[in-house]
Amino acid sequence: MKKSKSNSELSVSLFGFSFVFFSLIVFIISILVNNFLPESLNTQEEISEFNKFVTNRAFKNLEVLSNIGPRVTGNYENEVLAVQYLKQEINEIIYSSPKQYNEILYDLQIVSGCFTLNLKGVTKTTCYQNIQNIVIKLKPLIFTNVSETILLNCHFDSVPTSPGTSDDGLNCAVLLEILRVLSKTNNPLKKNVIFLFNGAEEVGLQASHGFITQHKWAKNISCFINLESCGAGGREILFQTGPNAYILPKMYAGVVPYPYGNVIGEELFQSGVLPSDTDFRIFRDFGHIKGLDFAHYKNGYVYHTSIDNLSQISKNVILHTGNNILALLQSLIEQENLKKIISESNEQAVFFDVFGLFMICYSVTTAVFINYIALLFSIYVIIDIFFKIFEGITFKSALFHFGINFLFTGFGLFVSLLVLNILANLLKQNGLIMLWFSNSWFLLAYYGIAALYIKTTFIKLRRLFSSKLNRENEAYLFILITQILNTFLLFVGIIFKIRSNYLLVINLVPLSTSLLLLKKTKLKNECVGKKMMLFIIVNFLSSLYMTYLAVQITRLLIPMTGRLGVEKDSETLMWFLCYFFSYFIFSYFMPLVLLVKNWWKVQLSVSICYALFVITILFNAIQLSTFGEETPQRFSILHVHRKLINSNVNSSTNEKSGYFLIPMDNRANQTIQMLFPDIKYKKVGDICNEELFCGFPLMYSYLLHTMKLNYFVEAEKPLILREKQLQFKTVESNNTRTFYLNFTGPGYFNLLILPLNNAELTEWSLFSDKIKSVTNWLNQKVYLIHHTRGLEITPQWSCWLKFDISNMSAEAFTFKLAWSIIHYSNNTTHFTPNFQKFIDRFPIWIQVVPGIAEHEEYLF
Repeated sequence: MKKSKSNSELSVSLFGFSFVFFSLIVFIISILVNNFLPESLNTQEEISEFNKFVTNRAFKNLEVLSNIGPRVTGNYENEVLAVQYLKQEINEIIYSSPKQYNEILYDLQIVSGCFTLNLKGVTKTTCYQNIQNIVIKLKPLIFTNVSETILLNCHFDSVPTSPGTSDDGLNCAVLLEILRVLSKTNNPLKKNVIFLFNGAEEVGLQASHGFITQHKWAKNISCFINLESCGAGGREILFQTGPNAYILPKMYAGVVPYPYGNVIGEELFQSGVLPSDTDFRIFRDFGHIKGLDFAHYKNGYVYHTSIDNLSQISKNVILHTGNNILALLQSLIEQENLKKIISESNEQAVFFDVFGLFMICYSVTTAVFINYIALLFSIYVIIDIFFKIFEGITFKSALFHFGINFLFTGFGLFVSLLVLNILANLLKQNGLIMLWFSNSWFLLAYYGIAALYIKTTFIKLRRLFSSKLNRENEAYLFILITQILNTFLLFVGIIFKIRSNYLLVINLVPLSTSLLLLKKTKLKNECVGKKMMLFIIVNFLSSLYMTYLAVQITRLLIPMTGRLGVEKDSETLMWFLCYFFSYFIFSYFMPLVLLVKNWWKVQLSVSICYALFVITILFNAIQLSTFGEETPQRFSILHVHRKLINSNVNSSTNEKSGYFLIPMDNRANQTIQMLFPDIKYKKVGDICNEELFCGFPLMYSYLLHTMKLNYFVEAEKPLILREKQLQFKTVESNNTRTFYLNFTGPGYFNLLILPLNNAELTEWSLFSDKIKSVTNWLNQKVYLIHHTRGLEITPQWSCWLKFDISNMSAEAFTFKLAWSIIHYSNNTTHFTPNFQKFIDRFPIWIQVVPGIAEHEEYLF
């Protein structure tokens, strides 16, 4: 009897050592693999090999672009300095290239246009004026009938205050070096290759639209490669493909030296959960071409900040990206009938890298087949192992035991969900949210341990009630129940065509295999220690892969919560992420606690340590900084002058000035209370009357949904950097009223148009497509126009608006217009002394984007 008992139980020390060792190995390998980058060579070693990507040359290009400083569309740094430098480098490449095989054509496109785009649930019309694109075409001289073209795109503009080293200077430097390499090829290329250096991405994807819809070389593009960044450094990840062209990621997987990408990123990004967009969308939706979208995402804390500088980028990052993109491009160039192959592969792709060593890619049709095979295999194992577990027990009794254990599993999952929510609320009530922002370990220590503890406790509680199963079979039963839950999730994923379903396949196949080995082979007679180790080994790669993904996703999402918006509950997002990964990494191993003798000692020790940890956190005994100089909080601040003006333009009413504060994260309220206890600030929602969208400038389109959550501090009138003027003319005929508007002044502005008194906006000069409303304000349609000017060839922009006035009285106003002009500046002389003092009150761990704005309303 003693022998039987010892053979079915484990000592606490053996289990504890095995679990800790396993967890550490999994975590360390995941970190190391995620951090892997190839070692760069010195310049002479790289140059010695023909057609080699030279990292140091690319780095020098990046250094010059970064040192220009912020390159905002419309500013001198972007429109003159950056363009001049890129042109100079391209001319050197043209001059030094052999001329007998391929020809390099250069074009500086200056383009204007308008289009409609829906971003984050807001439909806006974006207009651009004199935007610049540097377009290079590399074409073979011998094969004059080449019709296929490959497009590579980066953008050289940046956001205000940021030098844009990673976003997107890094990728422009990479493309310059790839152009150098291709230009020196001693044979004719089999495809045309276009390099697009676009000068207006950050202002609403405008330059790429200008190219793909208006440039003479934009026809016959077979596919494109877009290079972006939402962080600084690390490996570039493939996160968008197609649409419906699984052959493209398959080709990428087969030729690049360091494949890295995941369909999960594509499904997340295209769901609208993540707060950004790329030129990929423009090429896809307006060019109707298919391609691949890459981005650097590591260290997203520096994204769109002043610390996005050269110190954040290692040469290994440049080498990794350069070698990958060059290998991919060379493969695409050599591919015969590329456009036909892409069009014939008219399916979405399932793709994922395996620890950065290689990538697996297959079509959705193949994915359905694989998913069903895994589903049937899992169902077979569930049925077979069920009867093995309850061998010698009546079916009725077996179902009863199964139901009891299923309830304990369900309660464990539910209660752990409830406890994590309570823990999050404790932090919220004590003003301690987002402690994990600069301390990522806090997620594991505070939420991860709690989730594992609750789930294992409910499993262990089952043994307090009578059971006809021994400890080993009880553990198998709990593992089987988890397998049933995951099999059900796999089935749901198949029904809803979720491509990320491959995770459940990776999860279920090793588990099913291990259960068959342990219950249907000679291994079933081995001691429990050996069986446990075999179980861990067989399922090791599955857990390792889930941990590998957890590291990736948390590295992406933690910095991103700093710019999700003040209305988003980032604390809930992160604790649910911990819940999700704790389940998928450890769910199969948690039932093994049933095999451990004296488990209560472990529970008691963990309970005491965790309780002490929570208490020290809640009472600030451990001083954790939410933000830091390298992990900053973000604020945009506009010194704004607001003016309401009626249709005669010269009479003004209700003028107010002050500081318009736009927080970017869930903890901003506490920061404002801490920094400005002596200042009377108000929430915009408290002073919002009938002005169009509260009478504040619309910096970002998403503010349409969150305007009332921002802050306003009354202050002196800002310095007006540049005069402006609005001129108009009205023409009325046949129940229509047409307004001709001419705007003179700064080129970066937004217009909000609100039809009044049953007037209906039916046509405008911007484009001939159907006019779309942006949203509703006071139960009426509102139209948003965003305008950007690049080169200032003329300081004017004109448009006309035609209204149907058949249902309104002749004397009534037709529409209300809000004109918001925004000036971004890094020159402190453009700020009033008080505004500069206000900015200076923000500590070094806050990144402030300051600006000056004028917001005027007109009634016509």
